[in-house]
Amino acid sequence: MFKKGLFSSDPNDKERVDAGGLCSLTISQVGTAMQVTSENPMSGLDGRAGLLQKLGQALKAGPKYFGEEGRVGNLLQYLKTHTESQNGATTVHISKLWEAVMLGLAPIWPTDRTKLNGVPLGDVWRCESLRAAEIQSEGEKSGLEGEVLGLVPFHKLSQWLTYSLVEPIEKLMGWRFEGMGDMTGLPEYRNGGLLVDLGVLTLRPNVLSSEFYPDPSSKIPRLPPSHPAIIEWRAMTVIELDRIADQLRTKTGANLSLVQVLESATWKGGREIAKQLRGDITGGGPPIEIESDDSGREDALKSAWDYYNDDMKIVEADREKEWEENMNTILIVASLLAAIVAAFLIETTKLLREDTNQTLRDATIHLSAQYYNSSIGHYETSPFRAKATDVTLNSLLIISLSLDLVAAVVAMLIKQWNRELDRGLRLITDPRDQVGSFE
Repeated sequence: MFKKGLFSSDPNDKERVDAGGLCSLTISQVGTAMQVTSENPMSGLDGRAGLLQKLGQALKAGPKYFGEEGRVGNLLQYLKTHTESQNGATTVHISKLWEAVMLGLAPIWPTDRTKLNGVPLGDVWRCESLRAAEIQSEGEKSGLEGEVLGLVPFHKLSQWLTYSLVEPIEKLMGWRFEGMGDMTGLPEYRNGGLLVDLGVLTLRPNVLSSEFYPDPSSKIPRLPPSHPAIIEWRAMTVIELDRIADQLRTKTGANLSLVQVLESATWKGGREIAKQLRGDITGGGPPIEIESDDSGREDALKSAWDYYNDDMKIVEADREKEWEENMNTILIVASLLAAIVAAFLIETTKLLREDTNQTLRDATIHLSAQYYNSSIGHYETSPFRAKATDVTLNSLLIISLSLDLVAAVVAMLIKQWNRELDRGLRLITDPRDQVGSFE
């Protein structure tokens, strides 16, 4: 899509992304680019096209960050105006990138979220227990001060995007971002799941009713993202991630960044421990499931990962069917070929053995001649030696039959592997783990 200029409004400069190009994208164009057909459908096509259009609108509405043309690349120009040179090194504070992500891309998020003074806040939720504690401590407040009581900002995807932009910008521009300590850990279910699985955080007994346990045989609850338990879980995850980072730095003596802790310790550790505890039940899913509202919200599990996996499952099913059909064809051909070769071998192996009937006939003729002529000596037989051509013919047939049987065995193993692969993929519930499985 990028190479064809679908993101550009300038036909003479196709390889660029600007607001005009994104806003003019249609569902049909996106579908064609994604090779969507009736035989190759794609889940959420309308939402994907709509998100790209919203991105275009955000670029157009943010000339401060993306220039008058509304180009993503102009973000670097904005950051450059806030760089500082110190001892030959160029630095920029992370708050400037965070501002561009939070304010510049705010229009792409749903507007039916928590609002403050009429402004949608994004991934911000009200923690009622925190609100009650603040009121008890400071008393009731009115106006805007009262509205902010108990609000907990997470902005998981916005922070994830910010973290993801830091490394390429530093490598491309040679800059160094300062103030990375201002960023928080990501309150998502791998990091939070680690804390629950290790007993650092636990649900209070009987705090959840039976309606939140859709599977009576499972102890894993399923809650909406707005549930107080989910909000508290995410909030405590952010706090505990900082504590874990401090303890790892003390333990190792290394000045580990929070990004390093998240990537190599808590997220990976949460994934591995989940597989050990629930690998045979949910494929290593989280200890507390969060309902998906399918709206594209930051915290919903129905994200780009799920849409990708929905499409890949169709591709995978077609591939499995094709493999199954190909292996069945090989088995049929192998069976027919084995029958033909075996029939030939039954006859050709006779050429490798001495013909006793012929020997008996020769001996009888010799004895008869000896009866009428006593001067004829005793009957003597010469050692049997198969012809070289007969040996070669039989060797080739045996090799052919052996290869035929090997092909049949391999086809059977591939069919079994294909079934096991399908069974294994069905056990995986983590959408990001599924992506790794399809690759």
